[in-house]
Amino acid sequence: MAANFWTSSHFKQLLDPEEVDVVHQQDKDKGITLEEFKLIKMHMANYIMKLAQNVKVRQRRSMSEYDPRLVAPTCLYLASKAEESTVQARLLDGGMNDMSMTQLSW
Repeated sequence: MAANFWTSSHFKQLLDPEEVDVVHQQDKDKGITLEEFKLIKMHMANYIMKLAQNVKVRQRRSMSEYDPRLVAPTCLYLASKAEESTVQARLLDGGMNDMSMTQLSW
C-alpha cells in the first residue's frame, strides 16, 4: 500500500464520475434522477461533516490522507452494526482482498 493514496497506482485507476454516479434501480423506481442522486450524496457528506464538527470529533489529518480501502470497510462494518445486520470484519477484509482494483469505484 502506498504511503500517499493520491500518488498511488490505485488513485490512477479510479473510475470517471459517469461510471460512479449510477442511480440504483430501487431509487429509479422511486423517481430519483441522477441529479437528485448527486444532491443526496452531497447532502449526506455535508451532514456527516457538520455532525462531526458539532460533537467535536477530532480530525487530526485531512480526509485526502486516508486510503478509501481502509475507510470503506470500516464504514460498512459500523453501518451493518447500526442496522443490526452485523457483518463479520473478517468477511469484509476477505471481500476487499477478493476485489480487483478495477471493481473499486471511488
